[in-house]
Amino acid sequence: MSLKVEGLYKSFDGNTVLNNINFKVNKGEIVTIIGPSGAGKTTLLRAVNGLEDADKGSIEIDGDFLCKNNVEGIEYCSKKQNKSIRKKVGIVFQSFNLFPHMNVMENIIEAPRSVLKMNKKAAAEKAEALLYDLGLETKASAYPFQLSGGQKQRVAIARSCALDPKLICFDEPTSALDPEMREGIANIIDDLAEKNMAILIITHDMAFAKRVSHRVLFIENGKLIDEGKKDNNFSDISSKRVLNYINS
Repeated sequence: MSLKVEGLYKSFDGNTVLNNINFKVNKGEIVTIIGPSGAGKTTLLRAVNGLEDADKGSIEIDGDFLCKNNVEGIEYCSKKQNKSIRKKVGIVFQSFNLFPHMNVMENIIEAPRSVLKMNKKAAAEKAEALLYDLGLETKASAYPFQLSGGQKQRVAIARSCALDPKLICFDEPTSALDPEMREGIANIIDDLAEKNMAILIITHDMAFAKRVSHRVLFIENGKLIDEGKKDNNFSDISSKRVLNYINS
């Protein structure tokens, strides 16, 4: 198991945003969380990535606890442990967050060099292999402003994969892509799962969710209220309202 979340709570100014969240993502599994705006999707993704502290609950990544309950409410791991855990998680942001002053190669090798202390030659060789796999071998010296939306997305994926994470999180991966590019990203995510990576996706794109997911979780008002599985064409989702949302 790559990710396990249990009894997770988060509030802002007295408003509960995450309410007793429980789910897991296994190795090689693609899990998508859907739901209306303001439902808590982004907060959940940020909590899993250690970008937002929870109020209560536990987050376990590849056997290590990012946080867990104690008698006082919640306890986060030490800075040293956090650094080790963060190496296991990659995130592809909706806005890509590429460094505009760095070319594609520099964007990809930055994390391996600074986080893994990999030498420049080894980091570059790894980046070259990733770029080849993603069809970007001719773009190593290009800068972000010279790339299309789909190319930026693939560079962001390569940058996340450069750390060999156990879990990769995608925040709205198709928001700026046309249908053809969406299918390309879906194929890349399929390939990552086949390499035994766990995939967690936040999206409003229902067609994409049905195309790529092994399981779909529905969140509303901070609660995970329903689930569907690809094996059953998501027909095992009990709520008609949720099913209509997925098929819309």
